Amino acid sequence: MSTMLIVTGFLVVLFWGLLRLREIRESAVQDIEEPDKTAILLGLFYTISAACLQYYRDRGNYPEAVIGGPDALIELGYLKGTTMADLTPAVKLFSIVVSDKGGVGVCLAHTTAKMANEIVGRAKETDSLNKFVDYQTGEFAKLETPVSTMTANLTIPLPIVPIGTTIAGSDRIDDGMVTKEAAAAAAANS
Repeated sequence: MSTMLIVTGFLVVLFWGLLRLREIRESAVQDIEEPDKTAILLGLFYTISAACLQYYRDRGNYPEAVIGGPDALIELGYLKGTTMADLTPAVKLFSIVVSDKGGVGVCLAHTTAKMANEIVGRAKETDSLNKFVDYQTGEFAKLETPVSTMTANLTIPLPIVPIGTTIAGSDRIDDGMVTKEAAAAAAANS
């Protein structure tokens, strides 16, 4: 009988220990911080912008959409194999916007002021050359920071003609962005 009590007591202590270990493991999983949304969204801005530039170099124009069309970046494989695009469904939140006066941009529409300030702040911390604008009624407007409106259509404008692109009738562009007028003049001379 005493052996039976010792074995039962041992089993009770063992099961209690196993349950306690389970609680510790589950609480550790809950304590892991949520992924850094700011870093993910900023990374997606850069990834999608780079894919748009490559699309332009390959096809001579910017894509009309990130996802959902026959000539969209994802459908044509421009984002395939990019870690940022593969790891998050947030890619579908981005769009390609066209400004009447300023060209094309990658836009994260209806970004809360808090998130917009965090993204712009993180970009400044990393000494990014990209400048954000607010896409409003078909035009790129200067983005006042800190953003004080409830939301902003946070946008990175893309160059009229990307560096490394050959315009018909001109040399390869390697020294920076080309203005809309210079691109039109080069196209008219061809």
